[in-house]
Parts: sequence; C-alpha cells; structure tokens
Amino acid sequence: MMIAGLYGCAALRFVRTFRVFRADYLVRGKHSSCDVAIVGGGIVGLASARELIRRHPKLSYILLEKEKELAFHQSGHNSGVIHSGIYYTPGSLKAKLCVRGAELSYAYCEEKGIPYKRCGKLIVAVEREEISRLKALYKRGLQNNVRDLKLIDAKEIQEREPYCKGLLALDSPNTGIVDWREVALSYGKDFCEMGGTVKREFEVTDFQLTKESPESSTDGLKYPITIKSSKEPAIHCSYVVTCGGLYSDRLSQKSGCRDEPRIVPFRGDYLVLKPEKHYLVKGNIYPNTSIVAKCQKKLGIPILPQTQPLSLLQETCWFQIQNFLSLVCTLHPEWMVVSGSDQMQFWHLNGKVTMFLILTHLIFQMP
Repeated sequence: MMIAGLYGCAALRFVRTFRVFRADYLVRGKHSSCDVAIVGGGIVGLASARELIRRHPKLSYILLEKEKELAFHQSGHNSGVIHSGIYYTPGSLKAKLCVRGAELSYAYCEEKGIPYKRCGKLIVAVEREEISRLKALYKRGLQNNVRDLKLIDAKEIQEREPYCKGLLALDSPNTGIVDWREVALSYGKDFCEMGGTVKREFEVTDFQLTKESPESSTDGLKYPITIKSSKEPAIHCSYVVTCGGLYSDRLSQKSGCRDEPRIVPFRGDYLVLKPEKHYLVKGNIYPNTSIVAKCQKKLGIPILPQTQPLSLLQETCWFQIQNFLSLVCTLHPEWMVVSGSDQMQFWHLNGKVTMFLILTHLIFQMP
C-alpha cells in the first residue's frame, strides 16, 4: 500500500543555528528491508514517522530524506506561527485540526523544552469597510472554539501595539510563535529513540512492486515494494508513506497515482528589522484586507516576531495574476536590513514584471 501525502508551503529563512541530532544510519548492504518506509524528512514526514512507531512499535521503520539535513526546506523556512484556527470554515477538518493542533503544539514544546512564545495576534481593520469582515471573522473563530477571542477598539490596539493604528482589531491571545524546524528535529529524535532509522541523502527515483524475491532473500514477498535511488542501494518494504512537501506531486506520480493535483509554489520574502527598530513590534500583527481584491490597490503587511530577539516584516508578496507575477512593495526600505544586497532584485516571468509601490496603507504610524 502506498500513501501519498500532499503538504502546502510557505517560505521564510530563519537566521539561527539549530540543534542537530545524530541518527543511526541503515546498514549499507546489497538489499535492505523494513516494514514501513517514510519518504520525506520534513515536519510532516517526521511527525508521521513518530506517530506510526508510537502506535505500532513492533514494526520496523526507516525514514528517507534526500538532503544532508532534516527539515531543510519549507519546514525550516516558514513564518513560525502557531495558528489558533480562526480562518477555517466552521466544522471543517482544517478548523478542528488547527485548534487541537495548537494545544498539542504548546504541550509538546513544554514537554521537550523547546522555546516558544504565546505572543498573541492582532488582526487589524484600518478602514470602515473592513469592520464587517473582521466581525465575521470573529464569529467564525468563536464557531471554531478558538480560545479567548475578543474584539478591541483603537485605544486597546495602541495599548497592545503602540505603533499600530486601526479602527478595530480581533485579538487572538492563543496565537504564538515557535521554531518549527526545532520541533521537527525533536520529532526525528523521538523517532530514532523509539527504534526508527533515518537515512539522509537518499533521493527516491522510483517505486516498484517486486515480482519475485531478491536473490539470496529469505523474506519471500514480505517486502514487495522496492524504493530506488540513483546513488544508494534499494530499500524493500511492505508499506510506503510519502511526505515530500513541494515534491509531493512528483512522488505521487512515481508511486503510481495520477498527475493531479499539482503543487503550485507561492513565494514570500521576509526582511529583518534593524535592531534600533525592534521596538515597533511586540506580537503578530495581521491586516484584514482581501489580498486578491486589493493587490492592485492597497495591501496590508503581516508582522511576525521570532522566538529569537528579532522581528520580521514581510516585504514582498508574489501573486500569480493573468500569467505574470506582480511584486508588491509595502515597506519603508530605510527600516530594513537587506541580506546580501543593497538593492532590490526583480525576477522576470515570460518577460513581464509589474511593480506596485504602495506606501499609503501601512498599519504603522511613522515613528
């Protein structure tokens, strides 16, 4: 049985050093076999491996990762937010998992001593036309059983975030931030301590059903699935779970599934506030704008602190509209530290680039 897991993506580069554990590698040999193979060493693959070995400890497991490090891609490059579950459709699985997942995430971080901050989040309406949408979002959050939600007025906004201005805000105190790569690595450590094996630098090139026993094998058809790699000996197993992140669609096709759905990447770039501007942000601050409807007019900016003493502002958002990418700039460049370059670079798609320079819809008061 082959299970293909699809996982969404976001992009954020954390500048810090992570704790890396040493896992026992699978012994190299002509043929290696196990009961369950998990393909993908991101947070979904590691969490899946950890849960499988917890529930079925008598089986043998191996996790295969094509990179030299675990959680190397989107699991270590994201906003770092522990979402409370406000946005999803009431009664949906997404809503239930997000609310319950936040509780479990905080509990796990406490158990493992992983740093996190329950800093809360403000979703801010800066125009009157946004207030009805904000109230609808508040109602949705209540239906999803999000804890401690409340609406706060302009004065309370200023008390919470002195440099944030708005007419009304939805206050979500249960929203937090954490280094998800550190969480993912902790999942991997748990997996190895429970007897699982991690094999890095194993890039899967194909899945095949074994028609007959490999030479000198006494396992018969106990391990009928062959996982091939261009550089490593094949792995034989009974079950495969693929959790390939941005490569999930490709792994799905290799495992015999259809070529739909496909992963469509969505790019976001983040810049770090200069140290002298850290005082501008205390917690997560989100706009209440409709992104698609306002991308050519006005766009607010999500503000996201880190578990480290840094604050992040999202400087650019990419939108795929009418076959070209529009770069939307929303920040004062003098506030920013630009890594590796003093100038903004623009990328071309089919020879077309459009830039909208928007500095009128900031939710910050100019200091």
